[in-house]
Amino acid sequence: MQQKIMGKMNSETLVIKNAKSEIAWEKIVLEYDEKRNYIRMDIDCDLTFRAADSDHFYQGHCTSLSGSGVAFVAEEQFEVGKGLEINIVPKSSVTPPMTAYVEVVRSKPLEKGQYEIAAVIKSIKGA
Repeated sequence: MQQKIMGKMNSETLVIKNAKSEIAWEKIVLEYDEKRNYIRMDIDCDLTFRAADSDHFYQGHCTSLSGSGVAFVAEEQFEVGKGLEINIVPKSSVTPPMTAYVEVVRSKPLEKGQYEIAAVIKSIKGA
């Protein structure tokens, strides 16, 4: 059974219209908007990073990115509040690398001596 789906974007909500889901989508989008200012994108690419007070670079793997934050996996743990410089290198040459200055907001241990680092973006180099 085919359904015709129409989308409409306004400053308040995204409305997906079909017979059964219009109200549900409005509710989901409104709840989402209350929690975040930017949509988080799952990504899969390498990054290098260093502590703001160091010249030593580390390797990591970026897992998500939004307009205000980033999450990555690394073998190093950093305390909340620590400043880092990160350089995200996308797999595709269509998207340029991004260098940003971030502040760690979470450092959660994972398996095999790795940590999930979540950070808020303070500034983007060259922006």
